[in-house]
Amino acid sequence: MRPTHLCSGLILAAAGAVLAASPAAAQTYSPWSFGATIGQEVAVGGDVIGPANSAALNLNTLNSNLTGTGRLAMRGTSWDEAYDSALSLSVEVRYAATDFSEFFGAVTYAQADAAENVVVGCLVTVVPNCQTTLTGSFSDFRQIGLEAGYRQWLGFSVLGDTIKPYFAVRGGLVRTDEIRFRVNAGAAGGLGDWNLYEEGWTAMIGADLGATYAISQNAEIGGEIGVRYTTSLSDDDSDFGALGLAGINDESERLSVPVSVRLNAVF
Repeated sequence: MRPTHLCSGLILAAAGAVLAASPAAAQTYSPWSFGATIGQEVAVGGDVIGPANSAALNLNTLNSNLTGTGRLAMRGTSWDEAYDSALSLSVEVRYAATDFSEFFGAVTYAQADAAENVVVGCLVTVVPNCQTTLTGSFSDFRQIGLEAGYRQWLGFSVLGDTIKPYFAVRGGLVRTDEIRFRVNAGAAGGLGDWNLYEEGWTAMIGADLGATYAISQNAEIGGEIGVRYTTSLSDDDSDFGALGLAGINDESERLSVPVSVRLNAVF
């Protein structure tokens, strides 16, 4: 065989081997991938302030339009009364442990606007009757979190291989901005603009149920619903202590339900 024919034969054989191997290579993906969610998070349990009665107060020191003595009777205000549902966002780095399971780390963000004129209690000047309704407003709610978790696909699919259900468990830390609290007593106006919670970190645990839908070989969308439990915030009694309401912010655990749209991508 001539050298030129031999070279041509080797080139053709190598090209055939590359072509034969390329489909298999196209199916090989890195175990690392990314995910992101956007949704709403609704508080379903926990109080931003608890019920309590203040000490007897000289009302003129709270508001110059008031005279005599009285007590602030706080009825307790839940998180869902104090705030609208929160916008929630997350970005994940994912690592596939098997074809049906993965570990992930996430950065999360949540923000909720405060509701207006929330009824928080009464001003009592003649025991035990409520003479003036107290309304309150809170500073906006903002959180950023660091989470880690595990996600498991359930090993079966809906509509062929298109829709795949899963569950996930997660835990982490969240930092909440400081929260302030302003109270108004009817036509008399404001009684105070008080510190309620300090900026700080708390613990979070949660779980999710969801399903993903493949839109290409490299991407899928999905939806999920979950539950989150966050431990109590760091209370600030610098203003409430003098009023005899130091216990109003001792228990601020929050239980919430996030509902999100998910996008996963493999590169």
